Amino acid sequence: MRQAHYFPSNAYLELTYRCNYHCRHCYCVVPETAEERARELSTPEWCQLLDQMSELGVLSIALTGGEALLRADFFDILAYARAKRFSVRIYTNAQLLTPRKSARLAELRPTAVEASLYGATQETYERFVGPAGRLSRVVENLRSLQAAGITVAVKIVAARSLVPELDEMKRLLRENGLRCIPGHDTHIIPKPDCSRVPLEEALTGADLAALIEAQKWYRVAKDWGPDDKICNAAMNHFAVSPYGDVLPCLTYKVPGGNIRHDSLKSIWEGSPLFLRVRALTFKDYKICGGCSDRVACTPCAALNHLERGDPTVPFQGVCDHSRVWRKYIRIRGPMSKPQAA
Repeated sequence: MRQAHYFPSNAYLELTYRCNYHCRHCYCVVPETAEERARELSTPEWCQLLDQMSELGVLSIALTGGEALLRADFFDILAYARAKRFSVRIYTNAQLLTPRKSARLAELRPTAVEASLYGATQETYERFVGPAGRLSRVVENLRSLQAAGITVAVKIVAARSLVPELDEMKRLLRENGLRCIPGHDTHIIPKPDCSRVPLEEALTGADLAALIEAQKWYRVAKDWGPDDKICNAAMNHFAVSPYGDVLPCLTYKVPGGNIRHDSLKSIWEGSPLFLRVRALTFKDYKICGGCSDRVACTPCAALNHLERGDPTVPFQGVCDHSRVWRKYIRIRGPMSKPQAA
């Protein structure tokens, strides 16, 4: 396979796995300790990586965590990235923003700041994220960013305990002039150590069906061909962990190499893991070819590997949800409402 065909236009930089929240669905939080901070890449190491990314042709990056703003050097890294002319998106819970930090963000002008909303009431919000969460402060911080000219977008996770307040969360955003990103992530995944605690927030099939009906959602049918690529992991993007591990994507927590030991270029072009993930096509998913639900399926090598230890063996949650989604697909052309298959 000629690697010149694959160009990493996007990258996700996980500056830390530390977080001030303890969200019920989260899979990547670690303790806030001096030892943990010492393991993370230093400011010069992140800047050296940004140099390599620029040379490789990366155009857009996302700074994420954990909570990226917990790093004392967050604005140093952001300023360096902007000086290198990267388009930068910032993923944050927005709790740690202050007027001074918001003003600095306005000076550096990221492409967007994206945050997640975890409830329409303080009670729900705090129950989901922990005692550090203050819903009113988050909303006010996001309004302040927007008033400073920064593009703000808010995501809503369709976690089981949040679905009852879904419409109220949307209303809260509208009333405060904040944009809700269309669609909601319905996949809750295990932790990298295979702990299934986050799955307590996963939607059952019945939950998902009720949500689809209530929100009038649909999914466009996909007729998977044997040579179709499954996703763009390691094809047009990659991720880097706080410790320098270079990953095929944010969810695929298996390193293809580490920038403390290898150049980014050598990992992108020669990592056996990246070459394998890049080569995957639908025919490699041997038990999926005859499945009647495949028209509504969104296979994910990362989730497969996380649950099964094999990127070609399906993640059960995707199978369960595809079985539901098959009843709400559009084959071709406009339809006034979802039709049962």
